[in-house]
Amino acid sequence: MILNTIIDFNEKEESIKISGYLGMAWYDDFLKWNPTDYGGLGRLLLPQNDVWRPDVALHNSFRNFTGLGSNNLLLAVNNTGAVSWYPYQILEATCDVDITYFPFDTQECPLKFSAWSYYIDEVIMIEGEKGIITEQFEENSRWSLVNTTVDEVKGVDAMVIFSK
Repeated sequence: MILNTIIDFNEKEESIKISGYLGMAWYDDFLKWNPTDYGGLGRLLLPQNDVWRPDVALHNSFRNFTGLGSNNLLLAVNNTGAVSWYPYQILEATCDVDITYFPFDTQECPLKFSAWSYYIDEVIMIEGEKGIITEQFEENSRWSLVNTTVDEVKGVDAMVIFSK
């Protein structure tokens, strides 16, 4: 995940709103081709709705789930069948707020992602090499980003959890 900013943190509603990109990659055997058969073409950019994508969902969404990305965004397909997709999202998640030490409190807000309609062995979610990328992060005037972690949860309800 590439985290851009904390748009809002609402203590009363116990919610956080952030913007960023989710990075996803997979192989699709139906999207392989020989570049020499197509004038050396080795890569395509296609509208996301024209290609199978895992139906990744934010399980602890504060608002209704609308799906990731937009058909205005393109995904990249390599002639080997490698597909990469970086949907930009504004995500709103629930967050258990502890104001015991207000105004010097620290909050931990997990974002719990999983493939919605697939079995655990059909879509395998793993954390990226760099975890949560914050190089492009813009500070919020009210809240500072102290730490980020990524945890993989394996089991029937397997998910990847990003914590702020």
